[in-house]
Amino acid sequence: MGSKESPAASLHSSLNEAGIHNLVSSSPAWADNTIQYQKRLKPDPACIAFPENKDQLSRCLKCARENSVKVSALGPGHSFQGLGFGTPGNLVINMEAFNSMHYDEDTELLTYGGGTRVGPVAKYLWDTAGRHFPHVRGSNVGVTGSSIGCGYGTTSRFLGTPMDNIVALEFMLYDGSVVVADEGSELLWAGKGAAASFGIILSVTTKTYKPKFEKAITFNISLGDVDVDKAAEAFIAVQNYGTSDECLDELAIRWSLVNWNIRGYFYGDPSTFDKTVQPLLKSLEDISSETKLEEKELDFWDMEVYISGEGMNRSDGGDLNPLCFYLQSIVITNDHPLTVAQARLLLNDTTVAFNRTDMTPMGYIDLWGGVNRSISDKDTAHPHGNNLWLIRWDANSIVKEIFPPDAVEYLRGQMLPFEKQLKEDGSIMSALAHSPSDETDAKHWCDTIDFELVGTDCAPKWYLSFEKQTAKLTLKSLQNQAKDCEFCQQLANLILYRLEVNTNIHPSNDSLIKLEDAENVSFTVAIKDHVSVNNWSFGFGGYSLRKVVTIWLAAPSEHWGSNHFDIVLQRAGPGGRVPVSVDYTDELKNGDVEFLPPGSWRVDQPRDEEDETIPKDGISSEGILKKVVGALHPTFGRPRSLLIDFDILRRWMSICEEHHSICQYDQEPVSIPRFRLIDIKKKCIAQVGASERPPFATLSYVWGRKPFLRLVKANVEELEEEGCLERLELPPTIEDAITVCEELQIDYLWIDSLCIIQDDEAVMLEVVDKMDSIYREGSLTIIAASGADAYSGIPGVRPETRFLEPRALEVRGVQLIDSVDDHQFRIYHDSKDPEWISRAPWSRRAWTFQEALVSRRSLFFTSEQVYWSCREGLMSEDTTEYLDLEAFKKEEEDRMDSDYSLGEYESIAVTFSTRSLTYEADIGRAFQATQNYLEKKWPGFKLSWGLPHTTFGPCLMWQWPFKEDRRLRKGTHAVRQQDGAIVKVPFPTWSWMAWTEGSRLMVFYGDEPSPHSPWFFVFDSASELVAIPYGEGYDRVSPLTKLLSNGTGFRRAAVTEDVLPPELHISPSLRHIALSFYTEVATVRYNPPEAMDYPPSDLQMKSYEYPFSIKVGQKFYRILAQDQEKDGLEEIDLVAVFSGQMTKPLKFREEYRLYCWPVVKKGGLRQHGS
Repeated sequence: MGSKESPAASLHSSLNEAGIHNLVSSSPAWADNTIQYQKRLKPDPACIAFPENKDQLSRCLKCARENSVKVSALGPGHSFQGLGFGTPGNLVINMEAFNSMHYDEDTELLTYGGGTRVGPVAKYLWDTAGRHFPHVRGSNVGVTGSSIGCGYGTTSRFLGTPMDNIVALEFMLYDGSVVVADEGSELLWAGKGAAASFGIILSVTTKTYKPKFEKAITFNISLGDVDVDKAAEAFIAVQNYGTSDECLDELAIRWSLVNWNIRGYFYGDPSTFDKTVQPLLKSLEDISSETKLEEKELDFWDMEVYISGEGMNRSDGGDLNPLCFYLQSIVITNDHPLTVAQARLLLNDTTVAFNRTDMTPMGYIDLWGGVNRSISDKDTAHPHGNNLWLIRWDANSIVKEIFPPDAVEYLRGQMLPFEKQLKEDGSIMSALAHSPSDETDAKHWCDTIDFELVGTDCAPKWYLSFEKQTAKLTLKSLQNQAKDCEFCQQLANLILYRLEVNTNIHPSNDSLIKLEDAENVSFTVAIKDHVSVNNWSFGFGGYSLRKVVTIWLAAPSEHWGSNHFDIVLQRAGPGGRVPVSVDYTDELKNGDVEFLPPGSWRVDQPRDEEDETIPKDGISSEGILKKVVGALHPTFGRPRSLLIDFDILRRWMSICEEHHSICQYDQEPVSIPRFRLIDIKKKCIAQVGASERPPFATLSYVWGRKPFLRLVKANVEELEEEGCLERLELPPTIEDAITVCEELQIDYLWIDSLCIIQDDEAVMLEVVDKMDSIYREGSLTIIAASGADAYSGIPGVRPETRFLEPRALEVRGVQLIDSVDDHQFRIYHDSKDPEWISRAPWSRRAWTFQEALVSRRSLFFTSEQVYWSCREGLMSEDTTEYLDLEAFKKEEEDRMDSDYSLGEYESIAVTFSTRSLTYEADIGRAFQATQNYLEKKWPGFKLSWGLPHTTFGPCLMWQWPFKEDRRLRKGTHAVRQQDGAIVKVPFPTWSWMAWTEGSRLMVFYGDEPSPHSPWFFVFDSASELVAIPYGEGYDRVSPLTKLLSNGTGFRRAAVTEDVLPPELHISPSLRHIALSFYTEVATVRYNPPEAMDYPPSDLQMKSYEYPFSIKVGQKFYRILAQDQEKDGLEEIDLVAVFSGQMTKPLKFREEYRLYCWPVVKKGGLRQHGS
């Protein structure tokens, strides 16, 4: 049977024939153009088109009509807030090329294209006419989309919203015709609030304004250390002031939901500011004596930049925040102002209750969301004249581009009590995005969820993402339904059991829901598809996908607002196959599922493997109904005993040893004189040579600060006596590790504290530098993940060290069982630990990172279960993996790539840099095993101070977020020179290893294409000057001299000893940290007394013009043109270090961006200044 071209392929062909640049999901650039949408949405259009003018846009629409495809216009900003990708299967029109701007001097009107951003438009208008226009707060936001949707901004109270100021809209209708809707037109009225429903906006014309005053004032009011009751009172005081005549319309106020501060902007007469805010200040001082006002006067344009970000000075508007979710907002109206009780509930359930580690809270309440002017709700299609507060509760992901899968439910759940209270109090809310549906108490909820799909590979596309597969109810209502439903009874018992465990085992943990909270427990049940369960692995992709049931519980807390925890149900089986009939139509995209009776184990019109018109989900390209049979996943939940069943662990070892070639050890034993192991049978320390090396396990654990038995020079002979470890006192973790080896029939164990002489520095240096080889050679690494120190023990080895007992449930013949660790089903990203280990004390230590990284096989002992993690995948006690070893096998070269990967290096370095050290100077030693591992994995690969030679120039471009404080690392690093001498050297400021403190050390910037950098030179262990070669097989680095204007002046790019400053000839320690290269330097002057504590908007200079700002140490300084000729000021060098081609915006692609270091002179040397 011949195959018919899919709608996407047909549309792609039509656009190609029409000469329109376009992408489909198989295009190499697809990910780059959809990454910002992948956090919350699965970008699933048929095609993305990039028309460059009206004619091409008209041709795009013609192609869409001919292929019967719907169209969505995509602006350049964060359109995913408004689902910019539209419904799945449509054509997305990227409007980036429609970026024209024109100011009419006669009418004082501004016209901008449908693809422009706030920053470039505002900058153009200011530079052209010294005027401004109302816009949203954010330089990179699409100005068209934000304006037609009201778009509250800091000037809304006295100038109106951006939408109020629109006087004309130019549309292209679906038939390709162009119409202009201007004042008096019904289409303009409808377009204000619903323009995207009528056509694609080509341009917008808006009013502009001359600032009344050249200066504006930004201010911040902090309340000090106040509790939630005082904060609620303070908020109502702000509300009372904001609605009074004393608060001028020129005053914009924002209440921070994160730190309970008040930030504001005053556009009135600066001389009247103190008088204007005095009533507010007095009312807040009556509530908190620690109330403090800070104010700053700025030029009007500087105020624009201060509010909307440095992108206001960039031609592309700046970058979108890749960490933000954009979830929900609520508008409160003037006729129902908030009460103290409502404010307290809001603060309790958001800020106070927030307890996530995978995201940080972001929220605020804006008074400028309330347009306190004479605007009628009849003026536009978007009523807003009666607004008072705009409330937004949101979050930022910890990891770039990763959206925690349960974040929507979590953040919605925090807002739900507040929303319910508002409804009960008769308040009216509008613009409520993503509101949860009412709980499902009216009918038997479990009949609304298709549990038959759990643990199968069958579900219609998008089916599980819809509300019909989610139920929300209270524990009380569940117990009521349990009288007539056995599954409801089982689930209620499970929830009560979990509350009992929380009460008895964790009585002091106030963040857990306890048994006494049962009366107020509410929960959400949902089926989650494609939940990824990953091994602990960097560079190996072992994982399995599962379809599970998640139960998200919440209950109010007196101290924390709301407490939460999760229960996850896996399918317990194996069971039978699951036949389903799927009704799929254009009108019902999510599908209706009908479960066929047992015995109907067939597919109507069996699928021919060569017939692509009937895909595996049973839906033909023509939408014809097919009945499909869903196969069960090879993964099932099972009971987990309180004591470890070592038979299971032995089976895991056997599977890996017999079938995982990638996990085998095929190298010579590590060469260490007097190599020691614990003899498990003889209970003592034994010396073993390389030729007689027996198989051994290793232990990875947290030492802690409490002393315990260690090997030192004085007790070597004693610890080598047979039976000594039975009579000496060992900490429980080491005792339990010995027991694990006995149970697994491993005769030898290596533990650093007992196998390295701790008071012999020469031995320590020799062994620590080879720790990667020790852990790699070990047949198994025992990881005591849950212990905070060596006295914590290993859970499950002894009685009464694990507490959760899984419970079995059954619904409509589907057997389910709860997991003892819901975190194994949480989102995973290769630049951080998987959730099942990320909260363990072990995962916060730098030394333990390298131990797991280099290990071939690891047993992770967490608080409630054991995980097996090897280079092929993950197994756990509460899950059975029925793996087809041939089907799941991957070629070794695909899993253990011998070619250098910048992404893999970056994920390893970033994760390591976030871990802590008891002694901060240990970072070099702690990273040594990781460095050795990478140099062996990638032949010819070398690092200097944690930076890879292959991409040395780009990787020098690491930096941290400027909001994070950093300081130089204290102490020194011991370097063993080629002659055997040990030299103590400081850490080089050009490496990330030299800096410490803060949550995240590195954010790499040097990843642009066509990289250019100088030729770098460092000193090797023999103290010889050597060149760092540019990497082969990677995007080859070109000389920076090709791009610099004075490059011809230093063609002699090779650094030689004779040109080095005298300090490097005198001090051996300085030679080891020196980085030498030829480049271009600009010396600038700054005024130290004018230091700033916070990052200014122009910190990263976007042009070769003054003024701009730099950071030196922990302070920020403005570089002004008039200061460059003054004497007596501080000087700093800007050193050109790297350049690469910009990838966006489109008009700047292939142009080069130059990166410079601020460098401080120290004698004849230079030091990285910040």
